[in-house]
Amino acid sequence: MKTLIREQAGKLFDWLVETRRDLHAHPELGLQEVRTSARVAEELGKLGLEVKTGIGTTGVVGLLRGTSPGGTIAIRADMDALPITEETGLPFASQNEGLMHACGHDGHVAMALGAARVLSNLRERIRGNVKFIMQPAEENYGGARDMVAEGALENPKVDAIIALHVDVHEPVGKLVIKSGPVGAAADVFMVSINGKGGHGSEPQACIDPIHIAAHAIIAIQTMIPRKLDAREPVVVSVCSIQGGTAFNVIPDSVHFGGTVRTLSRERRAEMPKRLEEIVRGTTSTFGATYDFTYIHGAPVTSNEPGMTELMRSVASELWGIESVIEMDKPHMGSEDYSYYLIRAPGAMGMLGARKTGAPHYPAHHPKFDFDEGCLPLGVELLAATAIKYLNGVL
Repeated sequence: MKTLIREQAGKLFDWLVETRRDLHAHPELGLQEVRTSARVAEELGKLGLEVKTGIGTTGVVGLLRGTSPGGTIAIRADMDALPITEETGLPFASQNEGLMHACGHDGHVAMALGAARVLSNLRERIRGNVKFIMQPAEENYGGARDMVAEGALENPKVDAIIALHVDVHEPVGKLVIKSGPVGAAADVFMVSINGKGGHGSEPQACIDPIHIAAHAIIAIQTMIPRKLDAREPVVVSVCSIQGGTAFNVIPDSVHFGGTVRTLSRERRAEMPKRLEEIVRGTTSTFGATYDFTYIHGAPVTSNEPGMTELMRSVASELWGIESVIEMDKPHMGSEDYSYYLIRAPGAMGMLGARKTGAPHYPAHHPKFDFDEGCLPLGVELLAATAIKYLNGVL
């Protein structure tokens, strides 16, 4: 079976490249993936899958039913782009000004659609079902949450879920994976410092919110790492600040905010209290008041051990044991794939995609690109993992 999957995936190379480049040239922001979802639905429909659209606004779900009864495994791909002006100079660069596929989602969609083509040709040999969850709004909204809420993991119920993410730090032919946490929970906090404005020449008559905000920000960056166990990673970043409109006027208020990234439920739960304590103490010292808002975003992305081992073993069978790299530590970026993992065991692997002999730029960089040679390998791994999960053998 693995030889057949490899052959079929290899034959799709030109189509995969064309598909990826078409998506790359026409990026769309989260919840605006109208053209993208239309093409996805069309491709899945041509394969005879049961297709549902409009899930989570622009999400698409395709269901491939095998000819024998069994479980259901899902393959997830994210479809949205980023508000970045592309600087790659590629002939298929973004045609939508100010938007860019700078995180590989164009490749993720192409690989999932390729896996659908391969598996649809093997329908007679599949015991159970494969569900393709083509998700909007991973980058800035948490589209996975809405997909789950609107039943993407039901009818039939998904028993397991897998996904791949391109990794430009490793060469083509490598899979980077680990069980347990692989990505951080990402939350947002917003603070308003409310003081008393006045003339810049008379600060003694004011309660200066800029001065107070500076103290609060320094305290947050200093006290958080000093109060918490350094063996449990926490990243707190103040990323925006607004206050004042004139060089000689002390404003009434200042607003700042940022993100909090954690790898454990316990640490995540205590962060709102910790941050607000610092803000409360700082503002009360200077006689100001404050408003504090804390918004929970995507939870920790944690690979289930059994599904992690399944992906690891399939990659070893396909490409050799040396192809699998154990991820040494989780990254502190977030991934809303975590919403699916709350409901079903699963794993996300990082697929090597570094371009040989060329500078490589990280995700979310305006010059981001990846080696398209990874595309058929991603198809191969997704399809083979699904087959082995459902049939027990590859």
